[in-house]
This record gives sequence, structure tokens and C-alpha cells, in this order.
Amino acid sequence: MLTSTAAQRKEGTHLQLRDSQLADACVAHLTVLPSKSISAAYLLLRALTSRDILQCAGKGGPVDQAAMIAQIRQQDGASASEDDVEKLWCAKTMASGCKLIRQPISPSGDAASPSG
Repeated sequence: MLTSTAAQRKEGTHLQLRDSQLADACVAHLTVLPSKSISAAYLLLRALTSRDILQCAGKGGPVDQAAMIAQIRQQDGASASEDDVEKLWCAKTMASGCKLIRQPISPSGDAASPSG
């Protein structure tokens, strides 16, 4: 999903989500993810800020991005950083060398941060 193994990174597998199934999905199944509130907040904020996941194959309608982000940030778990999410998800998978696939860098050179 949003994590990679050391072997995948060593193979040079391109770790970008824009053309993945998760990018085109409208929902994510949270059953296997730990700490549901942190996982849900991270996924929603990432979908709204970096727009590399959960984009409904481009069929979603217009949204008030700022209002949605403000509402999500008021919820428990919304302040988790990518490092926090990586620790939670990788501890669950127990995959050797597990890492979170980070958000893409914007044209300005900054990563869009769902936690900041």
C-alpha cells in the first residue's frame, strides 16, 4: 500500500503512487491498519494535500479543500507525522526495512505535509 521494503528500494522500484490503485481508489480499507484514527487522518490529509492517493480515478467532484483539512485536523490522530505513521504501519507489517512511501515533492521543492 503505502510502504516499501528494503528489497524494493534496492531493486530501484519506482516508488510513486500517482499511477497506483491507491491513487485511483475512492476509499481505503482500514481493517489491517493499526491505530485507525491516526491512519484515517493521515490518509485523508494526504489525499487532500498531495493528491497522490484516494482521488477516485479523477471522477470526484469539487471539494472545499481548506474546510475539509481544518475539520480533519481537529480530530484525534491528525497531528501524527509521516514518521509516526511509518512506525505504526511498519511495526504492524514486520517487513524487514519497511519504510513509508513519502509524499511527492511539490514543484516548489517542498513536500506537502498533511501533519503540518
